Amino acid sequence: MSKITELTLGDLYGEAILDVTLPNGETTCMLSNWGLGLGFYLCIFSSIILILAGIIDFLRKKKWIKDKLKIK
Repeated sequence: MSKITELTLGDLYGEAILDVTLPNGETTCMLSNWGLGLGFYLCIFSSIILILAGIIDFLRKKKWIKDKLKIK
């Protein structure tokens, strides 16, 4: 992930003063910071859950794990 962001941002985490052009043509400087947000970590967490669910389903089909839940 850090190699991809080096091409675009320069760093995975960072902080800098950026020049921003306003709609009226005026330029101003703004302090900006970037990094991985909550959405990235939620995606990683949900991917782990999906992989674990797939492994458990595979093991149940192979009868390595006995199904203790009786679905009616």
